[in-house]
Amino acid sequence: MKRTLSLIFAILIVGSMFALDFDWDGEFRSRTAAYNNFNGDPGGHTDNRLWLGFNTELHSDINLRALIEVNHRWSEAVAPFGGNVDVTAKEVYIDFLVEAIKSRVRVGHQPWADHRGLVLDYTFSGLSVMHELSEQMNFKAAFGKYAEGINDNRYDDIQGFIFSFNNEADLAYGADAFFTWSRNRFVDPVLLKYISLAPYLNMKLDPINLDATVIFQLNDSYDWINDEVDTDAIFGAAVNVGMEMDALELNADLLFLSDHDLVTLSDYYQNNLYLFGYGEHHDDLGMYPPYTTTEDSYLGFTGQAKYALSEKIKFFGAAGFVNGTGIELNGGMEYQLVPDLLGVAAYGAYGIIDEDMNNKNAYALGTTIKIEF
Repeated sequence: MKRTLSLIFAILIVGSMFALDFDWDGEFRSRTAAYNNFNGDPGGHTDNRLWLGFNTELHSDINLRALIEVNHRWSEAVAPFGGNVDVTAKEVYIDFLVEAIKSRVRVGHQPWADHRGLVLDYTFSGLSVMHELSEQMNFKAAFGKYAEGINDNRYDDIQGFIFSFNNEADLAYGADAFFTWSRNRFVDPVLLKYISLAPYLNMKLDPINLDATVIFQLNDSYDWINDEVDTDAIFGAAVNVGMEMDALELNADLLFLSDHDLVTLSDYYQNNLYLFGYGEHHDDLGMYPPYTTTEDSYLGFTGQAKYALSEKIKFFGAAGFVNGTGIELNGGMEYQLVPDLLGVAAYGAYGIIDEDMNNKNAYALGTTIKIEF
């Protein structure tokens, strides 16, 4: 903890003294939730997170970025000992222009996300290159390590290449792809490979916004019985339709996967459900994360509405279905204590669990307070 705080202060001092430009940003979030777990037993937890980001322009073509994350979790398991506090470097990278190829290069621990967070939405350590083809079109390529296992064992790491092409316009389109490989440290020299392609189309027809993504993936898995590697093909689609009409916002979201065993950089997919996915005001209940189902394939559908009673008060509600998991109803309210700075939200969710899952109906009640600066 002391070393991390010393690093933060060092960045502040050095950045402000020697940089052409220096600024910082941050976010604080505190959430409390009460819910029942997979077995139907009541529980809950409180978690707090602080982000502090530092942006330093060392040269007209060189930028340095550091994002420090401080996490604290308080629950029945850890409360007697004061909770768990984790301080990590969320992002640490340098970004610079290579004039010879007219491209920007980023080296270090950095974020990567597709436009929906379906296949890629995480951080990795490595190198990436971004090239502007035009004012609207860009291409990105990267190589890096997604996950580090035991430090002295290279057979439990995950790494790969990532590619992204985007054309940003009223009719936007593009594609995300990655080639990932990992070794099984218990079986040498087995190498497992995952190849993914996700083209998308985004169409804006005021007041409607349509976003459609097609997913294709080849997955390797190790067959312990036959001592061989099997390769399976997974395909799917994600469709989101949104509409804004003055004070009313409507949204419908559908995700289909031929096999729920989708391998991604991150399984984060915000479907506006708190029990059967990730909701806008809490994405860490951990009860039934995305792709959870008792069926061989995954089908999830959610409809959501949000109504602004005033500039400070909004009401929201959603209803969702996941095959082999259940049906969820949720709703709540958002209130801006200080517009564009400090906001609070309260929500409640109730789920009717599929009898093949555990047949124990689920609930969640929670509040979130967030400040962005």
